[in-house]
Amino acid sequence: MIEDLTTEVRDTAERVIAIFVDDRLKAMPLPEGFWEDDYVLGFLMCSALQLTQARHGDNLDPLAAADAAFQVLGEASGTGIEAVKDRVGVLQNSGSLDYLQAMKMADKLVRFISGSTMAALDPVVLAAREQTRQMFADGSLDPDKVSEDAALRGILVNNLFTDVIRERFKIEAGA
Repeated sequence: MIEDLTTEVRDTAERVIAIFVDDRLKAMPLPEGFWEDDYVLGFLMCSALQLTQARHGDNLDPLAAADAAFQVLGEASGTGIEAVKDRVGVLQNSGSLDYLQAMKMADKLVRFISGSTMAALDPVVLAAREQTRQMFADGSLDPDKVSEDAALRGILVNNLFTDVIRERFKIEAGA
């Protein structure tokens, strides 16, 4: 039976988006055009949809996760729900390669976070795992302060979202 979980669903979508648009990214500050960017919208929509659906399971109305993501992105961008829906529609209809690539990368991350065996064998995840090992080996990461799993997740978020955004918007790493 599908229940009305509107507030909980919205809260979940908001928390998911906050994982990626965190204080470090906001401190840059967010560049002009951030909320309309093909990669940003593809990554955040896919992540919010999949993780919200996973969190609420069969009790979730099929369109509730999308509505929640549109609502959160509309509020965060200041453009409103309809503007975000329109922009995402344009990106989907045009087949924007950046939008599709972002969705693909978000899917890899979500599958890894969700414990998919196949995701753990993905070349993107394997490269991040090696990067994590190197950072522990060279002392950049302290195993007493951060677990290997947490470090790997953080590196994946950086590699698949934060670093891509820095590159797309030409933001200096120290900014």
